[in-house]
Amino acid sequence: LYSSPLVSFLRETIANGQDSQKEAGVEHPLLLVINRELNSSSDHLTLAIRDFGTGVSPERFDNIYRNIGSSTKRGSNDYIGAFGIGRFSALAVSDVVFINSYYNNVCYSYIMYKDGSSISIDKLSEVKGDFENGLEVKLDYNGGYNAIGKIARESHELQYFPSLYIQDDTGEREFTTFNNRKIYRNKHFVTSDFLNRCG
Repeated sequence: LYSSPLVSFLRETIANGQDSQKEAGVEHPLLLVINRELNSSSDHLTLAIRDFGTGVSPERFDNIYRNIGSSTKRGSNDYIGAFGIGRFSALAVSDVVFINSYYNNVCYSYIMYKDGSSISIDKLSEVKGDFENGLEVKLDYNGGYNAIGKIARESHELQYFPSLYIQDDTGEREFTTFNNRKIYRNKHFVTSDFLNRCG
């Protein structure tokens, strides 16, 4: 289905995030975080795309997110997606995908994975906190940093998403702000005042 899995994952996930932010009336950028785990090989990265849209309630997650071909966007021309398959593009890049849905000050964490010839999604946890609504899709990527950089610089598909901010925590580039919010750099990790994570 996807001739270029990484580009497809980025395009589909960013498009879904952009649609969610449009639905929520949010205009600030989506976030792509590129991270290299400590003591990992140079090819092993973690990619996370975080939007600040509506988030997904557990009920909507069960009714929409788990079902191939289901979509909430078919009744409007205001959104990019509508076929109900883009959210599964992450499985073309990694066999395991982590999803955090931030909805009404609760973070619902899920794991999506290939289970033989089918796709399974299990709920991992539910944590209350002071979270901005939205969705985060996170996966491991073993294709190396150069592939990400090339896509960010040259991909024709991504040029249509000007509201994407790339936070590079690999040490390859240095960013200090996102949407007028501070990023705090420590010796072994990066935190900020805008991105709350659970799971």
